[in-house]
Amino acid sequence: MERVFTFADPPAKAGHWVVVALGEPTPDQRHIGILHRDKSENYDFLHLAWHCVLKNDAVRPDYLRAWIAPEVPNARQRIIAAFCRRVWKTNGVQGIPYAFSDPQGALHQATGAFLIGNSRHGLTCSSFVLAVFHAVGLQLADYGSWPSERTGDREWQQSILNKLQERAEQEHIDKICKEIGSVRYRPEEVAASTVLAPPPAEFHQVESLSRQIVDRIRNQSNSASP
Repeated sequence: MERVFTFADPPAKAGHWVVVALGEPTPDQRHIGILHRDKSENYDFLHLAWHCVLKNDAVRPDYLRAWIAPEVPNARQRIIAAFCRRVWKTNGVQGIPYAFSDPQGALHQATGAFLIGNSRHGLTCSSFVLAVFHAVGLQLADYGSWPSERTGDREWQQSILNKLQERAEQEHIDKICKEIGSVRYRPEEVAASTVLAPPPAEFHQVESLSRQIVDRIRNQSNSASP
C-alpha cells in the first residue's frame, strides 16, 4: 500500500492538488470525501455528509485517518480540484440528496450541478466521489463489475432509509425505497480504486486492497486513542 498515506505525511508535502481521504467516524461506518486545494497549501474537505448536507470543511475532520492520491498528473489534479470548487459553489446551499443512485452522469460537467432525474434521486458519500471524478473524465470504477446484493449491503441501505425517515420528505423516501438492493460502492473500495492505474478499476482488483485500507484506518484510530 505504498500510495495509501496517513496524515503524518500531509498531501501538501508531496505537492498534490487533490486526494481522497477517509476514516471511520463511528464503529464500522466509513466515510470518504475529497481534499482539494487551490494555489495555497490549505485543503478543503468536500464531502456529502448526509441528506442535502454537502460540506466543504476548511478544517480536516478528526476522524480522517488515510489519504490516497489519484494516479494522474498534477495538471489533471488541478482540473479536478477546480471542479470540486465548482461543485461546492453550485450545490453548497441546497446540498445533494442522499440516495443509492448510479454515479454516472450525476454531476453536470460544466456547472457541477447535481442532475436529479426519473432514475437518479441522490448519492452516497462514496458515489459522490465517483461522480466528481467521472464528471471530469476520470472513471475510477468499472461500475458493471461491482456486485449487487452483497452480504450486509441491503441491511445498510435499509438502516440509512430508516434514518432518512426523520429528515427527508415522503416523496424522496418513496423513491429510494425502490433503490434498496442496488449496487453499493463502499468508501474503502472507492479509495482503493484511486490506487490502481490506469482506471477504471474492476471490483476483483480492489477487494483485497480495500480490506487492507480498513485495517490501516482502524490501526490509526487505535493508536490515536488515549
